[in-house]
Amino acid sequence: MLVGGTIRQYAVLVVISVMLLQAIMAVTLLRLPTVLPAAFAGAGFKLGRPARWIFGLLTLIASIGFSFLAVADSLQYGIVYLGVLALGALYYLVRRRVVAGRGGDLDRVLREGSATEG
Repeated sequence: MLVGGTIRQYAVLVVISVMLLQAIMAVTLLRLPTVLPAAFAGAGFKLGRPARWIFGLLTLIASIGFSFLAVADSLQYGIVYLGVLALGALYYLVRRRVVAGRGGDLDRVLREGSATEG
């Protein structure tokens, strides 16, 4: 299904992907000061609280809106994309459980980085 599509169908998949990334960045913008206050304090550039909320919410609303428009435009490809996304989420959950079974903490590594990172 993903092979042999039209350029328009591929463009829809790209739009959905970019909008998903934008939505994640918007949530990060809103949550960073409370989840990682040290990282926020050390940032070279900071938006004030009102600007963070205005830009974060507007970005989140626009991203979700354009994602819905893209899925509505090409419902079949939107469903395939959401299925691939669900498989990725399932893989993450299974991998997290496997790592925890071996005594590791995947969430901590993702949050703080691993010892092998520079």
